[in-house]
Amino acid sequence: MVSPLNGVPTLGKPNRNGFASSILAWLGGSKNVTGQRTFEGYRVHTEKTLDIDRFPEACQNAPTALIRCDNYTEEWTTASYHGVLPREVDLESVCDKGCAQAISDWRSAVDTYCGNATWHNGAAAGVLGSFVSQGINETCQTDKSGNYCNDIINKFTVVNSIDKMPTNELCSDCYVGRLKMMQASPFSYYNRNSFFKSALKQAVKQPSEPAFCLSEVTYTTKAGDTCDSLATKYSVSSAAIIMGNPGIINCTNIVEGVDICLPLQCKTFTLEKDDSCMTVAAATGLDQGDICSLNPWVHPLCNNLQDGTQTLGQVIFITPPGGKYKHDVNTTNSDLTYSEYAGKAVSPPSGATLADKTIKDCGRWYTVQKGDNCAIVLVQYHISLPLFIQANPSVSEGNCTTNLVPGRTYCVGPTKEAFAAKPQPVPPFHRFGCFAGEADTKNRTVLTLAEAQHVKPMSITACQSFCL
Repeated sequence: MVSPLNGVPTLGKPNRNGFASSILAWLGGSKNVTGQRTFEGYRVHTEKTLDIDRFPEACQNAPTALIRCDNYTEEWTTASYHGVLPREVDLESVCDKGCAQAISDWRSAVDTYCGNATWHNGAAAGVLGSFVSQGINETCQTDKSGNYCNDIINKFTVVNSIDKMPTNELCSDCYVGRLKMMQASPFSYYNRNSFFKSALKQAVKQPSEPAFCLSEVTYTTKAGDTCDSLATKYSVSSAAIIMGNPGIINCTNIVEGVDICLPLQCKTFTLEKDDSCMTVAAATGLDQGDICSLNPWVHPLCNNLQDGTQTLGQVIFITPPGGKYKHDVNTTNSDLTYSEYAGKAVSPPSGATLADKTIKDCGRWYTVQKGDNCAIVLVQYHISLPLFIQANPSVSEGNCTTNLVPGRTYCVGPTKEAFAAKPQPVPPFHRFGCFAGEADTKNRTVLTLAEAQHVKPMSITACQSFCL
């Protein structure tokens, strides 16, 4: 059997109809001619192209090489949208594989011989070929069935705006694929017309995250609801309701059927028409700063309290939303600031054998079991490795697990006092170590020579403690 140049061979043996086999072999498919098309070709640059002499000789030859492609593609040297071709243009010729290969070879040659060389306007030497290649890619785009996408898109419903496009057309493989193809290339018209950006954004929407409600309490508004009525009913601030729910536009006339997230509860105060920060402070025991911090919309000078009620309602916070923060560290045997430490020392378990050099000023003990490792011990007792090593010097940082001895007891909660500096005894001193004069001193120095040359003179610390 005879097959097209560079085509897949079609063998006669598997075919019952030899004549049909011959036809298939020669056509190679309904959209291809025998072998590859022969194009006269064109040049996007000639030796007369302005500024081409700025390039090295080898680079000058590459851009002026003949591109054997359908001559219609010669016009695609600028960015444009490539839709359905005019009737007189042979689409199969434009989309011939040989045409695409020719422009690809031209671009490769220019890249090889010109490297980073640019024209006077800063464009790369092969920029025109890149525009042509983009035009071929858009024009010859097909769907999964092999149909040209331009023919499919051309039959789309005519609409006034992108948001009115039928979903099946907007999200079709051809339309989304075209927009993505344009977005990916600097040689397309994508960045020159905001329509394409909007279209892609509409077609490929980002998945939305589920609405977050801190209080986990939601409510569907009913007829007659206001921010004040809801605030009073649920013990929340009216301002927090409207600020936390964009679906509420008017606090005094809430639309029915809106799903809202209720704020965290607190103690509230309902403002009267003549209330000021001073009267609120007197009634609640708060100062002006507390009122402003609990209700951020209130100006630091507290001069907009009544003005704000017109849009934000009359119910304000007088305690922190959700209540005051409670520290959950165990205060029985831990220090609030240093939770790794025990509050007081306790004796080791009865019969315990302490690990070598383990401290005794410890409030929590652990006897290592077979199979234990440092990670288990540290996590279970919430103690850091450096502190564990400090309390148990027989354990080292690099070999913590290896150093653990099953059956030995280790400190897992030292007291802070365990590492505090121990008081040192006052060194021997004598009274005249202090530079104190005496009433009966007559014409003699405060210190005698023997006293000044004492082998253990008083220290500064001792002097401060005992003489001053």
